[in-house]
Amino acid sequence: MNELPDLKKLERKMFQTLFQDGIYEFAFAVLFLGMALNPWLAENGISKAFLYTFELILAATIIVLGKRIFTVPRLGRVKFSEKRKKISLNILMGGILLNVLFLMAGFVFQDGIANQGNSNYMLTILFSFGFLLIFAVLAYLSSFPTLFLAGLLFATSIPVSEYLYPYLGEPADGMIPFGISALIILALGITKLSNFLNSNPKEMVEVSDV
Repeated sequence: MNELPDLKKLERKMFQTLFQDGIYEFAFAVLFLGMALNPWLAENGISKAFLYTFELILAATIIVLGKRIFTVPRLGRVKFSEKRKKISLNILMGGILLNVLFLMAGFVFQDGIANQGNSNYMLTILFSFGFLLIFAVLAYLSSFPTLFLAGLLFATSIPVSEYLYPYLGEPADGMIPFGISALIILALGITKLSNFLNSNPKEMVEVSDV
């Protein structure tokens, strides 16, 4: 007798296919590139608030257009269950909230130590480790390993930037580690998109609820 398929495993597998096209990697590359260039652009009179807003909008636009141009014509519009949608939304909102709180706490502690005239390099390492831990949990919950890679690159770039500052000063201290991180994520995105396009011929498909 044929066994019935495990619908939860099937849904999870289909959910993972959403990350196989490399589109999210392109969005991460934009954010890392922004981190690399923002100090230099700010020195030339461009508002940091404008830069951050523009980069977030650009990253979101890349995801939306990339899915519409490359993914939907090949995989169709996958409709997930309400439970999966709720889990995904909770992961997204929780990740945003945790990272905003962690960033605020890190800046507060760094300012406090800087005002005391002490080195904040160890605090930077601890802050980076906490950031990496958050992204590792999100990567596990979402079944999206690139989140862990992004967290690892970000967590590594911060102390490297701190180390380079006495030798190179701003903005070169941040351009090098974050620029390299952007290139790594971009290379991964190009590779995944190329493999995705070769493995999935273009066709219009509509997938029902799972």
